[in-house]
Amino acid sequence: MPTWPTLARRTVLAAALLCVIVLIIGIVLGAVFGDLDWVLAALLVDLGVLVLVLSRGAANARNEALQRMIERTDAASDRLAALLADGFTGAWDGRRPGEPLRPGEPLDMLRRDLQHDLSALASLQPLMPAGRLVPAPGGWAATPETLVLLIDRILTAPSLETVVEAGSGTSTVWIALALKRRGGGRLISLEHDAAYAAQTAAALERLGLADVVELRVAPLESRTVAGREVTWYAGVDPDDFPRVDVLFVDGPPGYLGPEARWPAVPVLAAALGPEAWVVLDDVDRPEEQAIVAAWAEGEWSGVRLACGAATDRAAVLIRQR
Repeated sequence: MPTWPTLARRTVLAAALLCVIVLIIGIVLGAVFGDLDWVLAALLVDLGVLVLVLSRGAANARNEALQRMIERTDAASDRLAALLADGFTGAWDGRRPGEPLRPGEPLDMLRRDLQHDLSALASLQPLMPAGRLVPAPGGWAATPETLVLLIDRILTAPSLETVVEAGSGTSTVWIALALKRRGGGRLISLEHDAAYAAQTAAALERLGLADVVELRVAPLESRTVAGREVTWYAGVDPDDFPRVDVLFVDGPPGYLGPEARWPAVPVLAAALGPEAWVVLDDVDRPEEQAIVAAWAEGEWSGVRLACGAATDRAAVLIRQR
């Protein structure tokens, strides 16, 4: 089958020949009958042929461009498939049928992560309202394993008045669901972004959880905390809170600096209850690991913390008696 450009050239040659013939016939008939209308009619026919040729030429150009795009897409898909095939081949290279995964290899780690997530999601499922859409954990939000740890503490703590959360979002909804299940306590959520806070508030309202949560919009400001100049939530002080039994720190965003979340304990330590838990998210990053170490090493308003449990991406510090 000829390509589009070849077909277009043949069409142009045939159209040109046809126009010449029509024009000659028009001139001859005009001369024979002494009427210029024959010449005008021939010119109109030639004009129609020209329009058809130009339209076909534009269509040919579009088809050629589409064909090139399809070819490039196919080539890119082939390269991606080859890369994936190489990756899986490398992962399975040398493994006999039925041979178990070697501990610590990439596929083994992926298997473990999937097992943890599936187990955690199964634990979260009883909290989900039937037929209602609940924000999915993971990604930028707290992981399923971290949410299970928070919810387990909320449901099993002997006494619980208040959960404070720095940074609202998916975790706000899940903590509120846990408090609803417990039948007591409330969540105070701090959020610096008013638009994001509005999204969280809408999710809480939709799920009938607005009465459990006090969502405070607190813009970030420069302030002095424990002798350091830091950026943290404006107007947030320990006197503004009742007894805090769980403090979940998932904000401000880490991109604001390596110590963006460090002020949480120095500012709110005085409000922590006698058996309070402090949970810091994103400890897979070196900055948060340094914050955990600083909290555990220091004394804040007479409060000392010791490292406790941990999840795949969060660390727990427990108030010492």
